Amino acid sequence: EKGRCTFVNASSLSLLGYTDEDELLGKNIQTTIHPKRRDGSPVKFEECPLYCAIEDGVGVIMENEVFWRKDGSYFDVLASAFPQKREGRTIGAVITFTDNTERKLAQDRIEYLSLRDQLTGLYNRNYFDQALTRTQNEGVLPFSIIVSDVNGLKLTNDIFGHSAGDGLLIDIARTLTHHCPPE
Repeated sequence: EKGRCTFVNASSLSLLGYTDEDELLGKNIQTTIHPKRRDGSPVKFEECPLYCAIEDGVGVIMENEVFWRKDGSYFDVLASAFPQKREGRTIGAVITFTDNTERKLAQDRIEYLSLRDQLTGLYNRNYFDQALTRTQNEGVLPFSIIVSDVNGLKLTNDIFGHSAGDGLLIDIARTLTHHCPPE
């Protein structure tokens, strides 16, 4: 009821960097494994999904949170907390979690590639469409758009090969990136 650990399995110990269950048993889980966010800012009890699941009696799934290891490092977590009830009263919660680091990295990579050209890293048409909608909605004026054509790219590809053409595009992208503000 108070968020204290009453059971921990070997997988949890391993993911959290503990060697003995006695290091977690009886400890408050929120203050032990979810005391702060990725940026180091504290998570208050009333803001902690783990604590809220017990307090409110409603299950939660956490996808954008981190858990902290014994050594002070953290990892992205996919976690759920499901209240356990006895005679209509919440008596605790079962918390399950997995290391979500690889999945988050893959997700970030997919998002990056959905908005940028794979070769040059410049924003692509999808980003342009979203940005245009955003600027129209926010009334951001003035704004600039660079439309360009690389003269001789086909000839470069035909004579020197596609890797030379790719190099040319990368050089142009680097020049544009260097001379334009990041936003």
